[in-house]
Amino acid sequence: MQLRIYAMYRKSKKILAFTAVCFVMEIAAICTVLAMNFDHSLTYTNQPIPGLNMCATSDIGKSFTAIYVPIFSFDLLIFVLAISVAFKHMRKTRTVAGKRLHNTMATLIRYNMIYFFM
Repeated sequence: MQLRIYAMYRKSKKILAFTAVCFVMEIAAICTVLAMNFDHSLTYTNQPIPGLNMCATSDIGKSFTAIYVPIFSFDLLIFVLAISVAFKHMRKTRTVAGKRLHNTMATLIRYNMIYFFM
């Protein structure tokens, strides 16, 4: 997604650096949440549901769900950047609803939107 945003912003080094720094911050936040919630007393099981074999923990603390905050935040940032460049492109080319965007830009925008909502 970052490379798509980079392409949509016409290979802007500022956007590339900004998204790269934000990505590193996301990874650092995820690692921090994991480190804070790492507990040697966790119990693991290979059958969390009778008949279903998979590796799972039997108990996860409620604060562990904080891991989704940096993930959602970064995805939201990418989404906002995609929407922003789409509106700038439509304003520049005077494209209104009903007219088609340039095929490449339309494809990039469409798949960035789909990615966010999946």
